[in-house]
Amino acid sequence: MNEEALSQTPEGFMIKEITNESELLDFKKVFVETYEIPEWAGQAWVDATLKIGVDKTPWRMFVGYLNDEPVATNMLFNGGGVASVYAVATIPSARGKGIGGAITLKPLLEARDKNGYNYGVLFSTEMGVKVYERIGFRMTDARINRFLWRSG
Repeated sequence: MNEEALSQTPEGFMIKEITNESELLDFKKVFVETYEIPEWAGQAWVDATLKIGVDKTPWRMFVGYLNDEPVATNMLFNGGGVASVYAVATIPSARGKGIGGAITLKPLLEARDKNGYNYGVLFSTEMGVKVYERIGFRMTDARINRFLWRSG
């Protein structure tokens, strides 16, 4: 992994692991805006996390702040010897500044250093491929499409 990516972000950028409802709402705001999904879809992660308990979920959630404004998200699932990254999002005005790479990389490095995980996986949009390659990921032949189910 290209650990230097953590130092290649703008001044005023920091990554926080979510510990409270206010930070969860920051996550939801960025997640909904970036993926252009319905508000209820982002709220589902807030509700599930609060119901289980922020510190008890099988996932860890992160928010990136630029000058105290939420601009990026990441969700990390660890299990089966693999650290899995989901919900990486960077709002349009913060893109191209190394933020997406940093918020992807920091939780993976923590999973490696604190929990001994040596493998990281993720699924990427076309937009994210270069970001992930820059921090050390490589493409595989596996391809999965995503679908959003809507009733009615």
